[in-house]
Amino acid sequence: MLNMSEMRLHDTQGNRLYLNAEERAAFLAAARRQPARDRTLCETLHWTGCRPSELLEITPARIDLSGGTIAIRSLKKRRDAAGHQKTMFRTVPVPPDFLDTLNTAHGIREAQKSRRKATAPIWDLSRVRIGVRSGWGRNRIIRHSRPSLHGA
Repeated sequence: MLNMSEMRLHDTQGNRLYLNAEERAAFLAAARRQPARDRTLCETLHWTGCRPSELLEITPARIDLSGGTIAIRSLKKRRDAAGHQKTMFRTVPVPPDFLDTLNTAHGIREAQKSRRKATAPIWDLSRVRIGVRSGWGRNRIIRHSRPSLHGA
């Protein structure tokens, strides 16, 4: 359960921890000027709020083009009642236009027809190449600034 008293919008120096709507729009505008691979990577971070390490595990099989969702495997360490680590997925709704872009750029629908391609990561990148660092990092800013589809 989320402890609301631990949530903060500002750091101890009073600086905002998250992007505002204008900054999110600027991030998307910059992403849309990039090659398809980088654009879709940035847009996926934006629309899903996933961690970069979670993004690297997204496969065509986890994308529901007709349902408008992406299933993301949570990499947070979760435990069941017996204390065993358990795998959890969360399904995130994303805009249809974004799914069209993702499908066009990465051939999602075609990849879903092949078991091998459907289970291969969409972005063939290492954690180092997309800037994943241990501990608190700038990736948190985007992840926790995800707009809702109802009020983006």
